[in-house]
Amino acid sequence: KGKVNWLAFSSSGGLLAIGSQDPLMVVYNLAKKKAVKCRPGHSNAVLSVMFSPDEKYVCSTSLDGYLKIYKFDAQFDPQLFYTMHICPPAGIACDLVAAFNP
Repeated sequence: KGKVNWLAFSSSGGLLAIGSQDPLMVVYNLAKKKAVKCRPGHSNAVLSVMFSPDEKYVCSTSLDGYLKIYKFDAQFDPQLFYTMHICPPAGIACDLVAAFNP
């Protein structure tokens, strides 16, 4: 629905993650034509998204100041794996970009 802020393809090109003004990140399995929403989502716009090199994880950052990492289960359903508050209190500028270190 909302404006797309960031999109990322997995290393194989088979998955696409989209972060937008909506507080949810959506991941598409392009081969299976299946979309899943990563829940629980953020409380504000998603700023960036990134897949791990092995495609087992996907992470997102948001204007809510949180980094969230989701792990895919065997059915391609993302489960919240890790949450971390990484930004200072509201009102202080903070640019957040998700990345994995191989």
